[in-house]
Amino acid sequence: MRTSRFMIDAVALGATLAIGLTALLLVFPAGSSEAQAGSMHNCPAAGKWSIAVWEGESGTAAGNALAACGTGVVNAAYSLDSQTGVWSRWFAGKPDVSNMPPLSDMQGVLALGAAATPTPTSTPTPTSTPGASEIQTPLGVLVIKDVQVTDRWPPGCDLASPACWEVEEGYQAVTVWLERQDGGDPAEMVDELTDLCQEEDVYVIASDGSRTDCAGGGMLSLRLELHFTPPASAQGFRLFWPGNPPIDLGI
Repeated sequence: MRTSRFMIDAVALGATLAIGLTALLLVFPAGSSEAQAGSMHNCPAAGKWSIAVWEGESGTAAGNALAACGTGVVNAAYSLDSQTGVWSRWFAGKPDVSNMPPLSDMQGVLALGAAATPTPTSTPTPTSTPGASEIQTPLGVLVIKDVQVTDRWPPGCDLASPACWEVEEGYQAVTVWLERQDGGDPAEMVDELTDLCQEEDVYVIASDGSRTDCAGGGMLSLRLELHFTPPASAQGFRLFWPGNPPIDLGI
């Protein structure tokens, strides 16, 4: 079971965020003229991640601070509480599922730039697109749209980015992309996916009988996803989801 794999990665990412913030503090010292009006430094490029730093009044709402990058520039952002180790999130236009608290002066967040073009297909290694497999959930039916096997997560990310995790040697990342059958807002399903992963209710079993619990789940670039980190030698996966028969993922 690899549930702890991404928990460790999250801690490492938090450390990277702290280091990156320290470096940015040296570049953008307090007391500049920009700080009086409030500005967001190191805003992300389109479709890319960055460690963005708010320089302005403490207690500024996350959405207002991120808007300093420009209208529609930031698609999503995450912040790690150094005391509790808990991540908070902000999604553009999704106040019902955003829970990032107000930002303090010189606070850094992981920010994702909005794609300049329609969401592209990532370009990792082996990809398999299974048939339309339906999953019954309390909030409606989900359909598996794609399954990707990569050596990193998110799929196709730049390993030089602090928001990109390289899977430990001997393992692989299996990402299952999901879509609401009714075409509803995917953000409404984020909490359910997160809870299912935390409770280890969703898992995959390979053809050799090995089980791998969900390592994480939620919404990435406005797409619902679950990801797993099984051994690199494992294949022939079936997805197990409460209240549903096993689903062949086709890889």
